[in-house]
Amino acid sequence: MAPPPPVWPPAGAVPPPGTPPPPPVPAATYPTYASPSPYGGQPVRQPQNGLGVAALVLSILGIAGCIPFIGGILGIVFGILGMKNADRSIATNKGMAKAGLIIGIVGLGLWVLVGIVWLAVVVVLLANEPHNGTYAIPSPTGF
Repeated sequence: MAPPPPVWPPAGAVPPPGTPPPPPVPAATYPTYASPSPYGGQPVRQPQNGLGVAALVLSILGIAGCIPFIGGILGIVFGILGMKNADRSIATNKGMAKAGLIIGIVGLGLWVLVGIVWLAVVVVLLANEPHNGTYAIPSPTGF
């Protein structure tokens, strides 16, 4: 059986002669951090994704009929502005802005088509109404 390792004397005591020195203490490795600037750092600018989100939401509301025409027009405008912001690295959602632009164009086109069909139906119905060329306009007084 091997003898037990030598026990070092308590702090402040002198080891007996002929005792080997204690093993070196491994150096602690700590992560290095950059020293803070005395003037403070530049604030991190958050991406401004509001225009892309607005373009998509307004386009969807426009194509769904909640706000026809206006939703499509605003979706197109906000989609273009959102894509420009993404190109200038101000925003991070170019795809959302592009989707809002495309849906806005399609929605506006559909509502224009619906308006043309509605107008054509009204014109056809008025043209086929029997009136013999004259219209009887009632008097506001009733006489």
